[in-house]
Amino acid sequence: MKNLLANTLFLSAAITGVLCPSVEAQESKDPTTITLEMAVHFLGPDGSDVLVSPGAYRVEIADKGLQLIPPEGNAQLIGAEVATHDEGVVAPLAVSLVGEEEEFKDLHMVILLLPGGQSLEAAGSYSGVRERALQMERMRNFKLRAKPMITQAVGELPIGPALKYMLPSGLVGLWIADPEIRKAQKSNGKWYWPGQYDLNPKLVHLTWQLGLLPAADFPLVISKEGYGFEIRLNGTLLQQGPNALSGDFYAYHISNGGGHSACPQGKTCLGTTILRTKWAPVSPPWTVEISYWKKVKISEAGGKTPPQKIYVTGVVYPNQTTGKSYFEYMMYPIFQHERCKTCHAMGSKDALVQRHNGIIMANIIQDVQGLLGMNLGCGGGCHKTHITEATQPVPNVVFHDSEWKTPRFDMGIDWRGKSASYICQKVTSSLTTETMLRDHFFHDARIAWAVHSGVIPPPHPGVLSKAPPGDYFKFKKRIEAWIWADAPCPK
Repeated sequence: MKNLLANTLFLSAAITGVLCPSVEAQESKDPTTITLEMAVHFLGPDGSDVLVSPGAYRVEIADKGLQLIPPEGNAQLIGAEVATHDEGVVAPLAVSLVGEEEEFKDLHMVILLLPGGQSLEAAGSYSGVRERALQMERMRNFKLRAKPMITQAVGELPIGPALKYMLPSGLVGLWIADPEIRKAQKSNGKWYWPGQYDLNPKLVHLTWQLGLLPAADFPLVISKEGYGFEIRLNGTLLQQGPNALSGDFYAYHISNGGGHSACPQGKTCLGTTILRTKWAPVSPPWTVEISYWKKVKISEAGGKTPPQKIYVTGVVYPNQTTGKSYFEYMMYPIFQHERCKTCHAMGSKDALVQRHNGIIMANIIQDVQGLLGMNLGCGGGCHKTHITEATQPVPNVVFHDSEWKTPRFDMGIDWRGKSASYICQKVTSSLTTETMLRDHFFHDARIAWAVHSGVIPPPHPGVLSKAPPGDYFKFKKRIEAWIWADAPCPK
């Protein structure tokens, strides 16, 4: 028996006084690479002669056979027969069978072993002889004699007989909407979460390439027709549902790339969408593990080991803001700005008169019932005009509430000295639905004036500093992201 060499695994053994076939398999990072020491004639899918020159080739599945892909130059397509094996490989493995006995000396065979017990086998010869029936019989004997060496080659390769084949590169894309589309970025081989702070989107979309799975079988895996299919998130098994309304996740196949999926053009990918209710409670990094396997009936197994599961895993790492409070970093500064604090600090008639240096008299200040409680106003007489008429906080935007007024102190929303947690809890306990939050933040002209205008109404013209971010539309985008994520408060 020859030894394991640095670059080539070349095994042979003596049986009944003659040499059996030997197995050549490239020992490299890519177990689908083989080396041909001599030119070999194979049959093409159409029965034509395909002469493959000596050299290294990567072996891949093609529509009608196998592709032999050299480091440089064009790939060659050779015909191959579908067969079975029981080697227990968990990743594709290419082996090159070289005949050494006199009976097999003209033969060469390339086999691509696939997880799940299937293989593709291409028969060739050095002479180009095409006695097909005779060749196939000799090939069967040839393969039987080579089986011990194939088994040994599987055990010697770097991937070994591991139960899980971890393939982080199987994850080719991740995107969310908050509601802005945000795509995960890959840096130094790691995927990083695209979300902001502690905001968790309604849905997390992941795209996978499953190189071992024929394109036609993707729908079968998803529907579990002849296949088993599972997804685990940080070790917890998720329940598959038909859509976003039920289950923990749903799956779909993506053809020819495009859109936000990041599926390579011309490839078929698996799309999986995990619901926020399952994603949000998990502490990062998030490890998503897909497993699939071909189902085998006990009566069909014939005592053989059932096909192993194929595992594809993607790990998503937190970014620099993950876990920090969005409200505290992005919204609290708005509430603490003078435009907002000042308005909320005039919750009594005395405070209102004092703030306006006597321009407004206490006798014209009235209680005004608001949606959430009592406000103080002037019945339309404050500043002699409505906000939109005096300051045009956002041109061409219509607001539901354009009256100058301030919340009374008994509403408990004087923000001076209050923490981010207190303010957030107060806001979300008062504005309990997404509709109420949007109506208050987006349709109240006083808020728009504070973040977009700052123009002092008559009779004292001037411009005050604006609350961040200094633009109504940027403000709206900032608040919408928080509402979209169920308005989380600092912990």
